[in-house]
Amino acid sequence: MQFLTAMAALGGFLFGYDTGVISGAMLPMKRAFDLTPEEQEVVVSSTVLAAFLSSLVGGTLNQAWGRKTCCLVSAAIFFLGSLLLWCAWDV
Repeated sequence: MQFLTAMAALGGFLFGYDTGVISGAMLPMKRAFDLTPEEQEVVVSSTVLAAFLSSLVGGTLNQAWGRKTCCLVSAAIFFLGSLLLWCAWDV
């Protein structure tokens, strides 16, 4: 039970950390894209919605494919995203 509690606390901490990161990124994004306050709300809210939907899809895929395959697929997607960022023309 202690391990489960610790993992849940760590997950909550990391989710809060990610929310802090997107909040810190809002200032440059606001200037770069000339976002209104409503558009900023949509950007921040979309990260929470994406996390929720991804958890539903991830759980389903873990049951269907197994954890190892899902970890490999997610690592490949992360790697492809990193390549896309590396190939970006401008910041």
